[in-house]
Amino acid sequence: MKILTYNILNPYHAVNWNTEEGYHKKDQAEIEQLKSEELEKGETLIEKEGRVDNWPTRKQVVLSNLESSGFDVACLQEVCAANSYQDLKSRLSVIGLSLGKIEANEDKYKVMGPTIAYNPQTVDFIRQKIFEAKSNQRGQIYGDFKDKASGQIFRVASLHLKGYLSKKFDPTIEEQKQGWENKQKGKVDGYNELCDIVSEVESDLQDVDHIVLCGDFNEDQWEMEYPLSRQVKLTDSRYQFDGNLNPSEKRSERKIDWIFHKSLKNVSVNLAPMSFPNQNQEASDHLMVGTEISMKPVESTFPERLHYKRKELCLRA
Repeated sequence: MKILTYNILNPYHAVNWNTEEGYHKKDQAEIEQLKSEELEKGETLIEKEGRVDNWPTRKQVVLSNLESSGFDVACLQEVCAANSYQDLKSRLSVIGLSLGKIEANEDKYKVMGPTIAYNPQTVDFIRQKIFEAKSNQRGQIYGDFKDKASGQIFRVASLHLKGYLSKKFDPTIEEQKQGWENKQKGKVDGYNELCDIVSEVESDLQDVDHIVLCGDFNEDQWEMEYPLSRQVKLTDSRYQFDGNLNPSEKRSERKIDWIFHKSLKNVSVNLAPMSFPNQNQEASDHLMVGTEISMKPVESTFPERLHYKRKELCLRA
């Protein structure tokens, strides 16, 4: 089973937060022309300070990355109901979109959430659940998929956890105290959000053989040595990852996109990092991260000498 995670960069946030993969620079005359064209279509141009949303062209690169990856299940984040979700559905098999709590009069392009795509040639989609994390009402989603090759059922959740400043702060220095407090609040919020998700995903397991939690954790491996580590929360709960610590957020060179697996049945599992040599890295500020999960039954540990004695007894009988 090949599972990947990919934060595809919401166009609204790219423009507003100056994330260069998600916009074109335009002069004012070009912007006014584009605004007029969008208005004729009943739409609003996403632009700010000369930065104009490039999703109409960037979407082809995102889709090409996904289609060339060979995924069985793909967890996607920062998917917008007003644009990217429909474009994904036009080319891929995609389940629901979880948007969480939406404020009144909120800009439709700002609203985003996680979803999951799958390959119907290799897996069967069984069921989905869309829910909110109790601690912060952010949208969450998981899907159950049957791997046609093995017959195993995987519950796969697409996560996008609350972020915080990654910078190191010293609370004993007055100028850094506020930054440290903000960071701690972000860590606590995201940790509680993850606890809510795990509780929901691990309930009502029915015939599920494996759980996979993957997505944008907004936390790198260097935080694992400190309290409230999101990764340590999972490894302490018998989840494993494939050992790949290569950066997944290009600009910061941090590993913040993760895939964690836990087997619920008596099988031996191998987790191997996937590589994407054809990935166009300009499609998003994140890179695709993938894990291939292979399985084999656990061999019996019943002592061979006991097998032999039992056989002897049978022959004597």
